[in-house]
Amino acid sequence: MERPELSRRRVQGDALLELTERRKLDPGDERFPAAGGLVVRYVEPDEADEKEARAARRAVAAFRAALGGPGWRAHLDEQSAVDYVLHAELLKQQDAFLSSTYLHLRKDGMLAMGPVWDHDLSAGNTVAPAISAPEGWLLTGRNWASALLDDPGFRSALAERWRVQRPPAWSRGCCATWTATPAPCADRRGATSRAGRRSTRPCSATSPCTARMTRRWRR
Repeated sequence: MERPELSRRRVQGDALLELTERRKLDPGDERFPAAGGLVVRYVEPDEADEKEARAARRAVAAFRAALGGPGWRAHLDEQSAVDYVLHAELLKQQDAFLSSTYLHLRKDGMLAMGPVWDHDLSAGNTVAPAISAPEGWLLTGRNWASALLDDPGFRSALAERWRVQRPPAWSRGCCATWTATPAPCADRRGATSRAGRRSTRPCSATSPCTARMTRRWRR
């Protein structure tokens, strides 16, 4: 998988940042502190590009200062945050809002969450058994995410986005067809193999059918 980077066909903006744990930094990584002992790493550009680096740092500082009240929406695109949180909760992404959490500074000066990255520890494949079960919330108690979820307006936006996105790909009946053991890895049209038999490959967070269901979210 290609790593996130600023480009016309990937992430468009003035700066790409990563919320991560200090222990995951490489020597020489340029960063600045975030809440809860986390840091924000400059992905592109680094601090050598002082103008963009200063703008990105000011934007994150303004967002953090406003978090906990309604003013954070002036600094972070709410729709991008809604999609990011839903995606992390749906797949139970272990690292979400701890590390490998990317955000970017748009040309208009607003921060936006994304792109999503690093899903090897998700969908039950985790090193933390307490979060491997599909039930329950993952992000409560995590910096930034917890404050967003405490906002009644954000929770309403989250619920509405899920109401719109769930049918039909994530409806209870459809999900049952690909979470069974073994589950057919086929789309809703009943895709078949070249031999004319329906595929019975187990679905996973990285399988084609799951990817088809999630890639439309940001449209």
